Amino acid sequence: MQDNAQLNDVDASPSEGYSSSQENAGQSKQTTGGLTLRDIKAWHKTTVQSEYQWRERAEEDSRFMAGDHWTDEEKKVLRDRKQAPIVFNRIARDVLIQVGRQVQRALQPTAKPRGQADDDMASAITDVMRYVMDANGWTYEQTQAVMDQVAGPRGWMFIGYQNDDLNAEPIRIRH
Repeated sequence: MQDNAQLNDVDASPSEGYSSSQENAGQSKQTTGGLTLRDIKAWHKTTVQSEYQWRERAEEDSRFMAGDHWTDEEKKVLRDRKQAPIVFNRIARDVLIQVGRQVQRALQPTAKPRGQADDDMASAITDVMRYVMDANGWTYEQTQAVMDQVAGPRGWMFIGYQNDDLNAEPIRIRH
């Protein structure tokens, strides 16, 4: 097994990626189908760095959505000039317009029959999907997911099964 010094010695950056070259061949490998621990650690490091960059951009996006468009340096210059940091927040307006358009075009899934004898089954499946959507507040969840995507810049929707609460719907939809 490798010691901690070797495990922490991973050279990976988002721009360079990682390399599994001959220089690594002499080291002890924990392999799974040719994949080394070093490879997995390099991927992890690259992922963490990428996520950090995304979080910085998302934080800036959130500030702009909230109307905080001035940097600290810009605010200081304005304060020194005794000038108010006025913001006309067109970003929030445009984001809300896009979200409103999406809500107007909200998805209403419908099951389609594959053959002439499948009409009743398709209708029943459509009814079940709409029941699950109504029971989970689909309109709200979908609107929040679109808002996260447009202003976020990452939107997601979880549709899954739960069996821990027998009084709740077994199929959950969450943003």
